[in-house]
Amino acid sequence: MRVTNTTHYRTDDLRRLVSAAIKAEGLSSRNYLVEFVPGRTSCVRGWGYYYRKHIRIMIPTTHTLRDETTGRYRRVRRPCFANVIQAAQVIVHELGHNRGLRHDEMRRLSTLNVSWCAELSIRAATVVTHRRDVVGERATHAVEMLGRWAKRRKAAEQREKHWRSKVRYYERALAAREEKRAAGLGQEVAR
Repeated sequence: MRVTNTTHYRTDDLRRLVSAAIKAEGLSSRNYLVEFVPGRTSCVRGWGYYYRKHIRIMIPTTHTLRDETTGRYRRVRRPCFANVIQAAQVIVHELGHNRGLRHDEMRRLSTLNVSWCAELSIRAATVVTHRRDVVGERATHAVEMLGRWAKRRKAAEQREKHWRSKVRYYERALAAREEKRAAGLGQEVAR
């Protein structure tokens, strides 16, 4: 089973959840592709591809909060914790699509028994941000480029020297030929 995860949740937790769902459904996890992607909705959603071992699960990245002063609801974009039961129900539902089941052949999500996920959790991943040393990288690149162009300049100077000597050689050869020709014409005129 291959799991790709672009959400802010831990991949190992998501993998455990999918493995447990596949096992509970009596399926083999071999050759499965499971994608976890961030979603803008407040609930877990998914796509299951008919007769294929491929599901895509969209996990919420926003909370809907009620503003106490205005009474309005608004979406707040911040890390939130996914509902494990809801995620498990969606995964089981999408696995049903993989087996070729249509919506009218499946039970409603809320009625799916996912008691096997009671011990599982989906935790937020710890984000390790590494700041790139952009100035250092660019300085290193500049030094490398300077060396490369100095090497090319040196090679160009050598080629130029080579071709200047060739031009001098042929200029002398042409001058000598012209002198010979002029000397030969001078002898013919003298006769």
